[in-house]
Order: sequence, then structure tokens, then C-alpha cells
Amino acid sequence: MAGRPFTDEERNTIAAMHAMGATRNAIGKHLGRSGSAIGYQAQLLGITWDAKPVAEATAVIQINNKARRAELAAKLLLDAERLRQQLFSPTTLHSFGGKDHTYESRDIDQPLFKDQKDLVTAINVAAVTSMKLELHDGESDADNVSSLLGSLFDNMVKVNSERVDRVKPTKGPRQQALEAEPITYADTE
Repeated sequence: MAGRPFTDEERNTIAAMHAMGATRNAIGKHLGRSGSAIGYQAQLLGITWDAKPVAEATAVIQINNKARRAELAAKLLLDAERLRQQLFSPTTLHSFGGKDHTYESRDIDQPLFKDQKDLVTAINVAAVTSMKLELHDGESDADNVSSLLGSLFDNMVKVNSERVDRVKPTKGPRQQALEAEPITYADTE
């Protein structure tokens, strides 16, 4: 469904705001139009936007996000360490209940098994999440692995060919039969 037609005044506004450095979306918001409609009208007017500022802004956001993920990964490791310290540390059990709804507490040498199990699960989640964040931002080692595998294969071929040159292969029965003198049959006429 087509929207309302653009007026000459709106087209002039698009050109003027573009000249001042406004984005498609900013112009669209000002005129109450969508960014894509502004883009289409700008295309008809021969106006284009330079993608460089958008690319630079995106790069800055990606760098900031990478730094935030690195900080979060470090904090998750600290959390895992703190939880690990609690695993065998003295703790206090708390209890509410009974017919009189009383509160009771007592100190124990280490958390109950169920609580230790919950701590181990939390430690695992923190540590694995930290590793995943680091892997997400780690450089791709695909080229290094490919090169390593290629070198390994080349060396295996080289070693195998040297070994084959030193060992004289023996002929199996089939090979011996193929190399034997052909059998001739006497005419039975």
C-alpha cells in the first residue's frame, strides 16, 4: 500500500537536511515518514549517504562490546573463584518452621552435599560462560590449524615414501600369478 505522495516542500526539506548531515532516519522522523521512504525519495533526487560514518560508528560499537565482553569474562572467573571458596568453607544453616514458626540456625564445617552440588553447577556455568566469551572474541586459528594439518600430512607422506624406498615389497600370490609365464593349452583337435 502506497503512502501519501511527497510534496515539493518535503523534497526540499530532504535535500536541505541531507546537506546539513542529517541521516535518513532523522529526516524521516522530522517529516513523519519512514527511513526507507526518505531513502527512495533521496534516490530520485540523486542524493546518497556516505556509509563511512556508519561503518566507523559500527566499528567503535564492536570494539566497545569486545571490551565489555572481556570485562564480563574476567568478572565471571572471579565469581567462579568466590564460589569455589565457599565449597568447603564453614557455613550456617538456617531453618524456619515448626508448629511455633521458630527460627533456628547452627554452624557446620561445610555446606550440605546438595548445596555443594549447586555451588559446583554455578562454578561450571560461570567458568564455561567466561570461556565462551573469550572464544567469541578470540582470533580465528583456522588458518593455523589448516597449516599444521597440511605440514603433518606432507611429513607423513615424506616419511612413508622414505620407508617404502628402504623396504623391498614382497609379491603376493596374485601378483606372482600375473607375472608368471602364460599357460598355453595344447590343441585338442
